[in-house]
Amino acid sequence: RQADALQRLGKQDEAAQALAAWLERTPDDLAVQSQLSQFEIAAGRTADAERRLVRLVAARPEDAIALNNLAWLIQARSSSETAEGRAALSQARQYAERAYYLAPSAETADTLGWILARQGEAERALPLLRQAAAASVARRRPDPSMFYRYAVVLEAAGQRDEARRVLEPVVKADLQFPERAEAERLYARLGGG
Repeated sequence: RQADALQRLGKQDEAAQALAAWLERTPDDLAVQSQLSQFEIAAGRTADAERRLVRLVAARPEDAIALNNLAWLIQARSSSETAEGRAALSQARQYAERAYYLAPSAETADTLGWILARQGEAERALPLLRQAAAASVARRRPDPSMFYRYAVVLEAAGQRDEARRVLEPVVKADLQFPERAEAERLYARLGGG
């Protein structure tokens, strides 16, 4: 509760410290482990979050959020250019498939779809990424990153006009998101200006 209150006040570091202190006393508290991993992801401490999530998934193999977050972190650090990277992407895909099976949502569809796309399976990725983008709109919190990934895969599948249509509102809006520069370059490459 203390960590939640600190988070609502915008004191992320203090909230994470409160969770870490709790875990020193009760290291087997899996709910707090999960919550702290999300703070670590938000703070950019992805290696710490990944280590924590590996332990969490081992203890709770049906935890869709932990599975999805672990899949995302593994794919984010993996390259499809090397054998080691391809093996990591395959591992990420297994986690993402389990997460999607357990809890189909915008987030799990986005993660699985993006991993499939990175593995060269654009046609299989498209329905998942379409589902993710639509779900983010339906809940009135459109995620521009999801639309960017969807547009990337549309282009890879040869659907350039659709990719431009999907990407246009994201690029024209005054939205800040991690892939903003890449989205603008893709939009320009698609003939959007």
